[in-house]
Amino acid sequence: MGRPCGAWSTPDRRRGSGPIRPRERYFDPVELGSFLVSVAALAWQIYDSHRKKGEKPTPPVLAREVRVILRERTDLNGTQEMIIEVVTTEITKATEDQ
Repeated sequence: MGRPCGAWSTPDRRRGSGPIRPRERYFDPVELGSFLVSVAALAWQIYDSHRKKGEKPTPPVLAREVRVILRERTDLNGTQEMIIEVVTTEITKATEDQ
């Protein structure tokens, strides 16, 4: 039987690590989906703004702008950074095909 969602896990003696918060170990699919949709909407708005000015931003430029805006509101972890990279790359790829 698993632990309740809010409980702290005990230290893992095999790896010598300390307590692990459940939030660091398990992900919330709703939170992940919400973040993904938010990043996609923000990246598209930024891309569209550049497009209206006659510019075509590259994936790194688009990702940097998304990160700057999101970091004003919260800290980003490694997984979120990767999601931003993938979303911005896919947006620029999708618009190249059109």
